[in-house]
Amino acid sequence: MTGGSAARDDHDGGAQAGGERTAIVVTPALKYGSWSWFEDVIRHSPDVSWIVVGYGSRPAGAPANARFIALPGGDYLKVGRLAARPWLLWLNFPYVLPLVVIAALLAWRRKPPVVVGNGIAAASLLPICRLGSHRTRVWLAYHSAIGHLPGGARRAIRALLAPVAGAVCNSEGNERELRAVMPGRSVIPVPHWADDTFFSGGVHERELSSPLQVLYVGRTDPEKFGQCLRVCTALARQGLVQLTVVGPPAEGFTLPGIRYVGYLSSRAALKDRYDRADVTWAPADVDYLSRPGVEALASGCPVVVSDVPAVGGKCDGSIRIPRDLVPGTVGAVVDGTDDSEAVALLRGWATGIGTPGDRPACRAFASDRFSSRNIRLIGDAWFGDRHREA
Repeated sequence: MTGGSAARDDHDGGAQAGGERTAIVVTPALKYGSWSWFEDVIRHSPDVSWIVVGYGSRPAGAPANARFIALPGGDYLKVGRLAARPWLLWLNFPYVLPLVVIAALLAWRRKPPVVVGNGIAAASLLPICRLGSHRTRVWLAYHSAIGHLPGGARRAIRALLAPVAGAVCNSEGNERELRAVMPGRSVIPVPHWADDTFFSGGVHERELSSPLQVLYVGRTDPEKFGQCLRVCTALARQGLVQLTVVGPPAEGFTLPGIRYVGYLSSRAALKDRYDRADVTWAPADVDYLSRPGVEALASGCPVVVSDVPAVGGKCDGSIRIPRDLVPGTVGAVVDGTDDSEAVALLRGWATGIGTPGDRPACRAFASDRFSSRNIRLIGDAWFGDRHREA
């Protein structure tokens, strides 16, 4: 256990009658994108005492209103890739089961009004937490895709999620998928947001660097990172591009012009990377940008997006991201099945032909759509009186 002893946890939550302002979160990982989503929600709910049960270690700089029960576990990047295969989805359930057992024991003692599972496997097992109090509501936090799964798998998910009160997801596409397996319950799409850190400081136009500074942030799965790596490798060999990767190294690649710096736990340090980049290569799904894309725009950095969704099961080229997902003033959407368009575009920017976008316009676009105001929708659903019913 990290972040305090069990006795201290009891004092923090039990001091509130009936656990009225206590919430339990179960997450298979205490880092990566879905955890940063939770971290922001926790940080913006200071009146709630949060208990987080997950694999990993207590995140650096974690919110003060959260206590952690952190278990050593496998690398979820590898586990997740394996368990994402349709015939291996069942592996997610034994993986999260130890976390659910701990959450159930905590719920029996605390009787929290809200228990949230990060992912379908966790949420579908968490209704056991209601044995201690029938007023406990179980919610799903959903950041994945199920539309590509076989009909039998979707029917199984529908049955497993039957006791779950509702879901919060990150796009209208995910909302449609969840409504099909959670009929009659609240399904609330909440667009991604950038932490206030990324909106800090002024944004001014500046000359592009030579070589062009391209930034990639996140997992280096082939569907997310493959085209970026191919395009930037070709241009780096010509001395036109320098690619910086914030995330795990692509296995087997030690190429000139590509620099791997590892994950950054400090948002201020990550913002500094966006500030120094000329453009960020940002993965996207059909109708929404990834968190790194949103953070880049908030920092004033334009983005490049492949029009092939960076999601397993959707990356065969049959589904395309609309070109207007990213207005031309803040970046570009390129053909994800033919690298020549992206190569020509970045080569042009590197040699003085055009620019990736207007940096003040990037900040304004993000401020309008991707600020932390979006978090209020989640708090209203979990703790308030206002719910968006199906």
